Amino acid sequence: MKRKEQTDPFSKAFDGYLDFLLRCFWKPLQAISGDPSQASGGTLLLFALRKLLGAVILFVAFGLFVAAMTHFEIRTESVLGEIFGYLVGFPVMLGLTSFCLEFIRLVILAVCNRRGDEELKGALRTLVLGLGVVMFFAGMFGLVSVQTWFSTKVKERVERKKLHQEQQEYLSFLKQGRQAWNAYINRTPMHYIEFSGLNLDGFDFSGYDLNLVKFKNASLKGARFDDCYLTITNFDRADCSGASFKKSCCMMTSFEKTCLKNADFTGAYIRRSTLASADCKNAILVKLNENFQLSPWHGRKQR
Repeated sequence: MKRKEQTDPFSKAFDGYLDFLLRCFWKPLQAISGDPSQASGGTLLLFALRKLLGAVILFVAFGLFVAAMTHFEIRTESVLGEIFGYLVGFPVMLGLTSFCLEFIRLVILAVCNRRGDEELKGALRTLVLGLGVVMFFAGMFGLVSVQTWFSTKVKERVERKKLHQEQQEYLSFLKQGRQAWNAYINRTPMHYIEFSGLNLDGFDFSGYDLNLVKFKNASLKGARFDDCYLTITNFDRADCSGASFKKSCCMMTSFEKTCLKNADFTGAYIRRSTLASADCKNAILVKLNENFQLSPWHGRKQR
């Protein structure tokens, strides 16, 4: 009885993968670019442009693949990301190199008024092969660069999602009032809470402990920060027009390019802060650092 040969599962999977590439990508692209073997002159240039069109389609398809991986938050650092990256990226790179070299070959043959099925010889062949080597390594570099780029995008997307979730938690405590907020924020001395990019126009932060809190690029028009502890708080590029900072403690507070038009700092304590780079048009800066006393809650014994 003849023994059946068992196929290696890896070989079977790889053969299926190659067959999938041929049927779904390579053959359709070859059909689009056409068969230039009998063409010459201007007609051959049209076939060269069709080869270039095939390369563009391949590149766009790879771009859609990258966008899909970014959308589903698949990173190249993960095993799944590595598999997807190389199973798709490497064939795309080889396909782009092949189509581009074929484009160059057909252009040279058209200029020399030769047929498309002829092979280049001598210096022209060496030139095309040299370009092929350059394109191969450039493609490898591009593949790694693209993977790094979309991996970074995925990381940023995950971080934005995490920040949004954290901000919702912060806002829930913020809206419970000063006592609940100060009890929450002082559980750990180094909290780094972010309200960056949020719209908090008109919110009353009076008496809040906002040490180390970030309000970068936030909208804080008409907000009240009276009697607030704002040490190392970040207001960079925030819109604080019409905001009130009366009797607030601004120690090492960052106001880089902050809009502080019509803001009121009456009786505030300002030291080592960056007001000089802010837009302080019509801002009230009177009685600064005069007999300043911190609020009782600053001792964190009262809430």
